[in-house]
Amino acid sequence: MDLYAEDGAAEVARLLALGTTRTDWRYGPEADDVVLADPDGNNFCVIQKEAQWFPLRSEQH
Repeated sequence: MDLYAEDGAAEVARLLALGTTRTDWRYGPEADDVVLADPDGNNFCVIQKEAQWFPLRSEQH
């Protein structure tokens, strides 16, 4: 599962506070994602995306 976030850093911080953990992962130099693990050990990505990826939220601003 991947999660796309307008503010990736804030989303990662929120998920870490809820009990996820950082996964040891080899990131490329321009990585726009962070790999986390849920409490059961399942890996997932939080991916930073620009506002245009969120048309409904962009229209509300």
